[in-house]
Amino acid sequence: MSLISERNSGNSIEERFIEQVLREQAASILKDTRREMRGFSQAKWRNVNMSVDKNSLTYTHLAVHRYIDMTTRKAGNYSAATRKLKLNREKKKKNYPIHNKIIFGHKRFIIKQLSFGFTDEVKAQFRKLQEDAE
Repeated sequence: MSLISERNSGNSIEERFIEQVLREQAASILKDTRREMRGFSQAKWRNVNMSVDKNSLTYTHLAVHRYIDMTTRKAGNYSAATRKLKLNREKKKKNYPIHNKIIFGHKRFIIKQLSFGFTDEVKAQFRKLQEDAE
């Protein structure tokens, strides 16, 4: 089998390594996200999915998840009980690190692992797995 046809078949060692790294990180991202969301009781907050397809990792979530990380949000004409804020003032709200902190932390790790993790030992391990599969 030529190198080009092997790469096009999707069974190359590099593709298997990339897919394994992305699957491990996807599981870790979901675990960390669920750990940080333990205080959210409604089912809509758990609507998070990860999927790995060859060399791409897809993270689907509600748009609101991105804004829960923010510490301050514009309050407008906020008045609750005795508290009143003037127009365009900011009201401090509790932030929950359920998106940005987790995603960007794992992104750095994925880049490191894909850049430096494909060593000769890993290549040998994946070659052995490929030979066992055939």
